[in-house]
Amino acid sequence: MINSSLAATLVDKRASRRKPFFRAVRIVLSSGASLSAPPFDISDGGIGLILDMELKRGANAKLTFPLQLGPENLVSIEVNGVCTRSHLSGKAGGFKTGFEFVNVSSRVSEALKEFMAL
Repeated sequence: MINSSLAATLVDKRASRRKPFFRAVRIVLSSGASLSAPPFDISDGGIGLILDMELKRGANAKLTFPLQLGPENLVSIEVNGVCTRSHLSGKAGGFKTGFEFVNVSSRVSEALKEFMAL
């Protein structure tokens, strides 16, 4: 039997519901370095990526990716993000890295909400 304090630590503490996402993401770091990375999930508040390198918490980046909102509706998303975590995962084959979206435009916010509702 799990006690209530242990159960509370096992609960996902992320603010937004996540869903699987498989479109490549282009990342431009504040240093100017550019790379492409496969994602593993997304929410209206952030995205999880698999990177070949570890990023420091707080690192800023511009993220660009396509978002399918319907059979004939592919929207290009460009949003700023801040790294919230980055840790090596042998299972994932790289560094599982989370970005929180920041300074999100209303157009991008609406597109993300629409995608999450699909």
